[in-house]
Amino acid sequence: HDEWILHDKNWYYFKSWGGMYHDQWLTLNGSQYYFRSWGGRYQNCTATINGKQYKFDASGRRITEGWEYIGKYRRYRKADGSLMEDVTSIFNPSSKYITVDRTRGRVTIYGYNSATGSYDTPIKSMICSVGNPISNTAAGTYKIGWQLKKKEMNGVDYKCWAPYVSQIYDAVYFHGVASSTPDLNMISAVDFNSLGSPMSHGCVRLAAIDAKWIYDNVSSGTTVRIGDNLDYPLTNPTRYTWTGGAFGSDPTYR
Repeated sequence: HDEWILHDKNWYYFKSWGGMYHDQWLTLNGSQYYFRSWGGRYQNCTATINGKQYKFDASGRRITEGWEYIGKYRRYRKADGSLMEDVTSIFNPSSKYITVDRTRGRVTIYGYNSATGSYDTPIKSMICSVGNPISNTAAGTYKIGWQLKKKEMNGVDYKCWAPYVSQIYDAVYFHGVASSTPDLNMISAVDFNSLGSPMSHGCVRLAAIDAKWIYDNVSSGTTVRIGDNLDYPLTNPTRYTWTGGAFGSDPTYR
C-alpha cells in the first residue's frame, strides 16, 4: 500500500510498488501536497512551483483560498496560491486610509477591517509621481477635500487640465496626468512614462484609471498620510503602457 515515510526530518510518499513521489502534486483525503525533486514534501513554507506561489502548513497541506495575515497586514490568497494585489472586487469598505510614499512613488489604499478595528487590509496600490523636489509634496497627515471630474490648473508658467481630481491639501491633489488642452488629448508621453519618479509641481500624479479609482471609491474626509519609506505590504502595482507618440491621450482614461 502507499505510505508516508519520515527520514531525517523530511516526509516522503512511496507508492505500493516502491516508487517515490517527486516533482509532483499528491491529493490525499481532500488535501494537496507537493514533493520536491529529491522527494521531500514542502511544509510550513511558501514555495514557487511552475512560476506560482503556494503556501503549505506544518503538515505539508496546501493552504487554499482565503484571507490570512502576513505580518500585520491581512492579505487574500487565491486558489492558485498567489496573493491578490487588488481586492477591490471582494473588499471595498467605505472607510479607507491612504498612504503616499514619496521615495518609492507609491500610493497604497487600505480598507477598514471591522473585525480588528484597524486599517490592516491593503486594497490596492498605484504608481505615482510626487513633487520635484519631493519636498513640494509636503510630508504630513491630511484629509481628502473636494473632488472634481476635471479641473483647470494654473501656475506661474503653465496652464493645464487634469482628470479625476481629489484635493489633499491646499493646491495639492491626486489627479490623472494633465493635458495642455481641455479635451485631455494632449498629455506628454514623458510625463506618463515617468510615473513613479518625482515629476510634478507638488500634486500626486497618477494614471487616469488610478485617479478615477480614488475619485469613485474614496470619499471626502478620508485620511491621507504623506511620507517616506512607509509600510508597503503589496508588490509592484500595475505600470501602464503608453500607446501614442510624443503627445496624446492617457491610454487608461475612461
